Amino acid sequence: SIYAETAADTLGIGESLDITVRFSENVSFSTGSELQITLDTGDGVDQIIDATVISSGEATATLTVAAGDSSLDLTVTGIGVDGGDIIDIGGNAVVLTTLPADSNLADNAAIKVDGIAPIAFTVGAVTITGPNVVAGYWNQDNSGISVSVPIKNDPSLDGGTVQLQGYIGSNTPEDIGDPVELVAYGSPLDVTLDSSAVEGISSFANGAELHFTAVLTDNAGNSTSGTESASSFDIDQLSPTITSIFSDPSVDTLGIGDNATITLTFNEDVKLVGGGTLRTELETGDVVDDAVITLTSFALTDSVIMSYTVSADEYSTDLDVNSVSTSAATLQDSAGNTADLSSIPTGENLSDNSALTVDGEVPFIQSIYAETAADTLGIGESLD
Repeated sequence: SIYAETAADTLGIGESLDITVRFSENVSFSTGSELQITLDTGDGVDQIIDATVISSGEATATLTVAAGDSSLDLTVTGIGVDGGDIIDIGGNAVVLTTLPADSNLADNAAIKVDGIAPIAFTVGAVTITGPNVVAGYWNQDNSGISVSVPIKNDPSLDGGTVQLQGYIGSNTPEDIGDPVELVAYGSPLDVTLDSSAVEGISSFANGAELHFTAVLTDNAGNSTSGTESASSFDIDQLSPTITSIFSDPSVDTLGIGDNATITLTFNEDVKLVGGGTLRTELETGDVVDDAVITLTSFALTDSVIMSYTVSADEYSTDLDVNSVSTSAATLQDSAGNTADLSSIPTGENLSDNSALTVDGEVPFIQSIYAETAADTLGIGESLD
């Protein structure tokens, strides 16, 4: 008989299997030193494996699957010896040209050989998920990705896996997330991961470029690495911040109705999103509420210019900004990160960079009095 070390298995490239030929009695080599077992491994190119030892009537050889090998039910198609015979103790030669009926390898085991790796493929589009998605960027609000992986019409992929990979710049791709088992084939599969998997990629950092690819593994364990997706993303998770505030004119005294422009500079370009307003509150004394100047729209810029007009009863000996905020809007950079408006750098407020005096107090008659509190004046006498 001819049998394998396991009764049923699917072997992929590089995997091995011991195959044993059992004789009816103890035998040995007369001349020669190798028993050659020929296996049907596909496309008319059979693989020959050699057994160099016969012990207790059995000879065992090892098959190692090579790329291109294939068989739906592996069996032996021939047995021979390299230049000699195998004989029993009486010198009788074993008839090697006749294989055992109903006891060949395919009769005793169900061994499938798959030495064909999945077809080459290119990973499809990568879609960023989560709030505030901006094309081409991975920002502070993104929650995950969805990657489209093409799955060919290949039955060997049924029960195989897809493993997403990611990498930074020109680094080597690395596995991210767990392999996803394939339960169907013939159409693209969308594989999703959350932000923790993405941000766990080695060398993940602001300013780097993020890439994605995938590895397809069939049910025999053969793998093909895909060509990377055309989708790539710049990593930018830093909030824009105010760097300085100044005015034009930089030195002046402003009365009611006078104007000045107040410029907020940021460490990068920003824009207003959401249809609301940007609000800057100025310190204009205690008589009336502090002045608030607003802006509803502006082009992407790192210098936001706002206009201030002095109103009655506003007053300051050195105009300063109390706070910058938004109302029904967000201030974002080009990657979609929300600006941090919680503080103004020390030494960079309006009063540090400009010298504006605000005088919105209208003069009025405070009192009328004489140079003397009581007197009677006659003709020609004077009184201040």
